[in-house]
Amino acid sequence: EPFFTTKPEDKGSGLSLSSVLGIVAAHNGAMIVRSEPGKGTSFELFFPVMEEYDLLNENTDTQSTDGSAGAQHKGEGHILLVEDEERVRTMLSKMLGRMGYEVYSCTNGGEAIDHLRENPDRYSLILSDYT
Repeated sequence: EPFFTTKPEDKGSGLSLSSVLGIVAAHNGAMIVRSEPGKGTSFELFFPVMEEYDLLNENTDTQSTDGSAGAQHKGEGHILLVEDEERVRTMLSKMLGRMGYEVYSCTNGGEAIDHLRENPDRYSLILSDYT
């Protein structure tokens, strides 16, 4: 369970440290943890420098460091996005749309099921979060 917590529901939640470390490692990064009893714990995450890419830029073509055009994935088809967190839903919808997909987003599973009943053959992919 990536969002497991022992805290009450209204006292916060987040990714488990093992999930964070897995994400960092998957991006060839590193994590340094420093803890001082009575003072707290700090986490430093390091990621390799990558070519700048503006997700909000309408132009999805990039230039590589040698000046040649970088290849971008161009998708096609319809994706049903099910995500309750508005910021995540908006970001994913924009990213997928800029890649060429038609995205319809729902805030919960019930809404998605209702939409699927009305459009049973429309989607090539349903993308949903774990919780």
